[in-house]
Amino acid sequence: MRLSGTDDSLLLEVEDDGVGLPADSNAKGMGLRTMSYRADLMEGRLTATTEAGGGTCIACRIPRTGLPLPEHQRQDVKEGP
Repeated sequence: MRLSGTDDSLLLEVEDDGVGLPADSNAKGMGLRTMSYRADLMEGRLTATTEAGGGTCIACRIPRTGLPLPEHQRQDVKEGP
């Protein structure tokens, strides 16, 4: 597992040395679909690949602009008088 970043984006990579992804791209599981949906919500991109010698690499890159500000950087917004 690796987490790295630049001024523009964050990248999370998770790799294993298992058998890789199923050849059937219409797999019934929800895991990758849910992760992809969550990446989309943050204007990011999820990729899932099978490595040549076996294993899987899941990578999620999200732009820093798609991330909410940490609480200590948020300004309180007051509504109404």
